[in-house]
Amino acid sequence: MKKKPINDFQKAWNRSALTIKRQCLNLTRDRFAADDLFHDTWLRAFSHWKKRPVAETTLTSTYFTRIAKHAFIDQYRKANRTTGLYDTEQLGPTENTSSELTYLIEPLMLHLTKKQLGIFLLADVFKWKLSDIAAATNTTVGSIKAALFRARQNICKNVRQHINEKCTLTNEDLLHVQLIATALSNEDSLLLIQLINGTASTVTLYNQNSHMLSPRACAA
Repeated sequence: MKKKPINDFQKAWNRSALTIKRQCLNLTRDRFAADDLFHDTWLRAFSHWKKRPVAETTLTSTYFTRIAKHAFIDQYRKANRTTGLYDTEQLGPTENTSSELTYLIEPLMLHLTKKQLGIFLLADVFKWKLSDIAAATNTTVGSIKAALFRARQNICKNVRQHINEKCTLTNEDLLHVQLIATALSNEDSLLLIQLINGTASTVTLYNQNSHMLSPRACAA
C-alpha cells in the first residue's frame, strides 16, 4: 500500500476544523467536553485514514463530523447514566429508526405533560444545561428545575408502575410521540424545542418533518 503523507490529512483537518468544533459543541453543549470530543475525533479520524486505501477515504467536513458523531455516541454509552426508569442511553442518539423508540416514549407521553417530557429529554438525554434550556424556551431556570423535578417524579411514581400496560393515546399524541422519536433518532434538539414552545401545531410539525420519519411511522 502506498504510504500516505501525514500533511495531507492535517491540511484537510485544518480546513474543516471550525466545522468540526461547531459539531462537537452542538453535540456536547459544553465547551470542555467539546474540546475532548474534538481531540478524540482527530485520533479516530487519523487512525481510520491510515488504515484505508487512499481511494476509499475522502477527507471532507462530512467525513470528520460523522466520526465526531459516532465518537460522541460511544462516549455517551460509556457514561451509562440512568434515570428513575430508563437508561438514558436507550433514549439517546442511536442508529435506531424513530419507530423503534416509540415504545419507550409512549409511557412517558401518557404520564408527563408535553413540556415536562421535552425538558426531561433535553436535560437527561441531550445533556443540555438548565440555563440553556431556559434560554431556548424563553423561561426561567427555576421553572425548568420545577418542570424537570415533576417529570422525574412522575417517571418514578407513575410510569414505572404502568410500564407493561398498553398505552392509549390520542391521534395527536401519537403524532407527538413520532416527532419526539424522530428528534432523538436525528439528534434534532431544535425539533424538541419547537415541541416545547408550541411554535406550530403537532400536525404542522409532523408534516414539516415527514421526510425524516421512518416508513412505519408515516403509516401510523
